[in-house]
Amino acid sequence: MKRSIPAILAFLYLSTFAGAQESPLKAYIHTALESNVALQRQGLSYEKSLAALEEAKALFFPRLSIQARYSVARGGRAFTIPIGDLMNPVYQNLNQINTLAQATYPDYPTVPEYPMISNEEINFLRETEQETVLRLQMPV
Repeated sequence: MKRSIPAILAFLYLSTFAGAQESPLKAYIHTALESNVALQRQGLSYEKSLAALEEAKALFFPRLSIQARYSVARGGRAFTIPIGDLMNPVYQNLNQINTLAQATYPDYPTVPEYPMISNEEINFLRETEQETVLRLQMPV
């Protein structure tokens, strides 16, 4: 027993020197592991697979998205509706009939005159347009 205590103390004393000599070795190993391209590629592959797993898990959750659009268009093609050319002769005729009827029959009711209207011009594109879509998607 008396021999084992000095042997243990000597072993502990020598192991401290061995530990001091190991630190450059640990530094070399650490540098080698950091600069190893294969290990870096493996780590990136692992991170990529974790991201793919998170993305796959997200497919099972509901998804809410909003999309908005606002556009302005000036000029462009237009088409003309000849409503004035079609209705103005009719209105003139009705006004003439009402005028003659009031002159002929004194008890004929007073009817307001029909107005003269102009042709309508409508653009193919709306001048301003806004659209907002709110979409909720749930996987089945």
